[in-house]
Amino acid sequence: MNTTLLHRHIDSPVGPLLLVADDQALRVIEFDNPRHPYKRSPDWQPGDNAVMREAARQLAQYFHGERRAFDLPLAPQGTDFQRTVWHTLADIPYGQTISYAELARRVDKPTATRAVGAANGRNPLPIVLPCHRVIGSALDSLVAPEHSDALHEQLTRALREACDQARRDGRRHVLCSMDLDRFKIVNDGAGHAAGDALLRDVANLLRRHSRGRDLVARLGGDEFAMLLRDCSVDDGVTIARQFIRAVAELRFTWDDKAYQIGASVGLTAVTADGTRADELLSQADVACYTAKTAGRSQVSVYGGDGSAAQRHRREIQVAAGIRVSPGDLGLHRGSGARHARSSRPAVRGIAARGQHAGQRRRGPTLQSPDATM
Repeated sequence: MNTTLLHRHIDSPVGPLLLVADDQALRVIEFDNPRHPYKRSPDWQPGDNAVMREAARQLAQYFHGERRAFDLPLAPQGTDFQRTVWHTLADIPYGQTISYAELARRVDKPTATRAVGAANGRNPLPIVLPCHRVIGSALDSLVAPEHSDALHEQLTRALREACDQARRDGRRHVLCSMDLDRFKIVNDGAGHAAGDALLRDVANLLRRHSRGRDLVARLGGDEFAMLLRDCSVDDGVTIARQFIRAVAELRFTWDDKAYQIGASVGLTAVTADGTRADELLSQADVACYTAKTAGRSQVSVYGGDGSAAQRHRREIQVAAGIRVSPGDLGLHRGSGARHARSSRPAVRGIAARGQHAGQRRRGPTLQSPDATM
């Protein structure tokens, strides 16, 4: 006999959440537009019960900073291995992260890091079972595509949590988008093996110029992102400048030939204004391209309506036929644009950057900056 499952939506600071439960336990928490939607069943019925009401109450307490752990009956559906991984997530304390290798050790499968990552990405009960607290530990994960699907939601969830912290606790975070200059010369001229080796060197530089609490991601190709937790925009600019200098000083040699690359960085503040994670990625991406077209090796901050990044964003929307309203523009009203080295606006390459950041990128791979080589 099939068990009847009830489902309902609740509002939250990270968008609507779908709850699914039977009369005994919570089965599913699903974000809006998930990467891996939970399979719908004919047994699902709209409704409510005591389990769902208690889940909604505890989630509201969590988002208001009144709760850091959950006490709910849970029944996630999956393989025995998946369920072991998911229940182990509950032991990761609030505010802390562990690596996939550590999670694999905790489930007594130390050589199954890839399988652990896949199971983590299929977690049907995010937030309650905090899969966002698991991040990659090896620099090679930044250049290997096999974790991309599982880790794509990790970055989104980390950004969602950062937005919630900004709204609830007033914490300040900064999202950086970084694009390498002249990488194509290495990748096409010396081969993909050289390109991968160079990406590892750049990932190592990012690790050294970030803090232990920060999160580094490769967005695809020669693009990286870095979530600077508990960081002001001014401090973010300083970190970005340090990284740019380090990249400029990097001397990469392959087959006795030396190559020199550069980097451009765009920043956007994670604020309490309700901006979505995908929109933050788009803002940082626009700021990065503004920096790149301002002369390369630049830092650009996504700011008020008068900033070069905002003007470029407006041009993209107009070129794409999107109606632009004043309310759609500007996170930091009145603050103006800030360029670390240049104030020249970006007016080129609209078609190249006209796509939404989430549409053109492949899934990111993540790592903790204090990961071991």
